[in-house]
Amino acid sequence: MKNLSKLFLTLLICSLSLISFEAKSQIISVNPCNSWQGVAKDCVGSCGLNSSMGYQGVCSGPSLMTNYCITNVGSNLCPSHEVLTTVFANGAIVASGNLTAVGSSLSFSAPCNSFIYVYDQASYIGGINCIQLGQAYLKLRKQ
Repeated sequence: MKNLSKLFLTLLICSLSLISFEAKSQIISVNPCNSWQGVAKDCVGSCGLNSSMGYQGVCSGPSLMTNYCITNVGSNLCPSHEVLTTVFANGAIVASGNLTAVGSSLSFSAPCNSFIYVYDQASYIGGINCIQLGQAYLKLRKQ
């Protein structure tokens, strides 16, 4: 009976996280970099606990620096995990942070011809594990 109660609670939490995904996905438009050009996308969670994406910047015009942002564009990740992201430009860390919440983003600038490498991790923070881990979808954009 005790295991049945745990299973029911786990299913309830996972169901609520899916419902909250639908509600949260409507706030994405407030992110100022949503209109920027998408250059790479990534998935972390049940699609892989660790994941990465890369982009080779190209210089065009007089600017020597390019503005970038990485945004969580959708998630149904189990509440027992969070999304931790580290961004490298030509091998040097330029940004890092928690992108668990839908709509959260990291902004950074890098020389226009930099190789941008983004490392994402679904990190266990405790609590009840869901039967399915779920995913978080991240998008790299440039201005």
